[in-house]
Formats: sequence, C-alpha cells, structure tokens
Amino acid sequence: MSLNAQNNVIFNSTFNSFSKTFGKLQQSAERLASGLKAPTAAMGSGSNAVADRLKVKIDGTKTFVSAMQNAKGYLDSQEATLNSSKSLISRMQELAYAATDPLKSTSDRSVLNQEFRALEDEIRSYDSLKYNGISVFDTGSITVKLGIETADTAVIATLDYASLTFAAMSVDSAANAATAVTTLSTRAVSLNAMLATVGGNSRLIQNNIDLSKTLSSSYKNAESSIRNIDIAQEVAEFTSAQL
Repeated sequence: MSLNAQNNVIFNSTFNSFSKTFGKLQQSAERLASGLKAPTAAMGSGSNAVADRLKVKIDGTKTFVSAMQNAKGYLDSQEATLNSSKSLISRMQELAYAATDPLKSTSDRSVLNQEFRALEDEIRSYDSLKYNGISVFDTGSITVKLGIETADTAVIATLDYASLTFAAMSVDSAANAATAVTTLSTRAVSLNAMLATVGGNSRLIQNNIDLSKTLSSSYKNAESSIRNIDIAQEVAEFTSAQL
C-alpha cells in the first residue's frame, strides 16, 4: 500500500510546522546578519518609513545646529570685541581723570593725551573687524532659525559700534579732560547696553543649540529602537528556532 504525502495529515502538519520554523530561522538570520529589524521591505516597510522620517529630522537638526553654532561664534566675536573696548574705555577714563588734575603740567597732559588718542584709534579700528567675511558690527541684521521643530527665529540686530568712537576728543587740557570724562561715561553706558543685547542673543542661541542637540539625541534613540535589533533578544529567538 503506497502513501501519498499530499494526503498525509501527519506529514502535512510536520511540514507546515517545519516551514514556519525555517521561515522564522531564515528571517532571524537575516536580521542578525544586517543588524536591522526589517532588512527587507517585506519584513517591515512601515517601520522603515518611520525610521527614515526620523533620519531626515536627525540630518535636518544637525544642519540647524551647525548654523546656530556659526551664529554663536559671530556673537562671541561681538562680545569679545565689546569687552576689549570696555577695557580700553576704562583705561581712557583713568587717563582723562588724571588729566583733570590741576597739578599736571602741559607736558604731563601731552603724554597722557598721546596714550589716550592711541586707545581711541584702537577702539575705532574694531568697527572694521569681520567674522567669516561678515562685519562683526554689520549694518543689517542676521536672522537665525531656531531648530527644525519650530518656526521661531532669532534676529541679531545691528550694533551701532560707531557711536563708541571719540573723534576730536582729547585730554591735552584740564577742560578737554573734563569733557572727555563726561563723554566716556556716556559711551560706557552705551557699551554696557550693547553687551546686554549680545548676551541676550547669545543665551537664546545657546539654549536652542542645547535643545536641538537633546532632540537630535531623542530622534537617534527612537530611530535606533525602530530600525536596529536587540542582539541578545534576536540571538535567543534564533537559538530557539533551531530547537
């Protein structure tokens, strides 16, 4: 009596079970070889599409962070220049106060005035400084987008650095020195206002850089969780499928 495998219930059941087990074993082997949960579209096109969208966000965030870091560098250049100007103005104030001393001779004031004018020239030279080819104290404004998940922008406005120059000011006489003291005090107030503006812009940019980096890290973790296998779990499933 011959047996027909097609009509053999036990054979069919065993073969179906073997086929399913072999299929799982084959998929598990593919996942282990690639490191991906869905190495082929048939194994998870939907999850791959979600992971791809997250990858786009990761790359986009990287671009925005780079742009914001560049803006932060621009602001750091402004701040460094203004702080240097602050030190120079402080020294000019010392010279101006010294020149008001009624016991200073004309020769003494001449020496003081020489340094005073040299410091003025140095301050004036800062107005032409550039950052990556762009004036540190540009005549326009720079708009920076604050990340991929927001439409908000930061506008880095013009700083009127020219208002800190001291044309025709000197300390070659007690009267001129007294005028210089008053003018320098006004300039110092303007300088501090500029530093406050730069500091506010810098904090805003840095906070959004930090936020974007945190978001990027979250995107990377989510993408990895969707796209990549858990090695320990996959090895356990692969081993189980062989038993």
